[in-house]
Amino acid sequence: MASYNKVILMGNLTRDPELR
Repeated sequence: MASYNKVILMGNLTRDPELR
């Protein structure tokens, strides 16, 4: 689940949903 949290944080920072 840590990965999911990291993706959410990164997505919020980069504002890029395609990151995941």
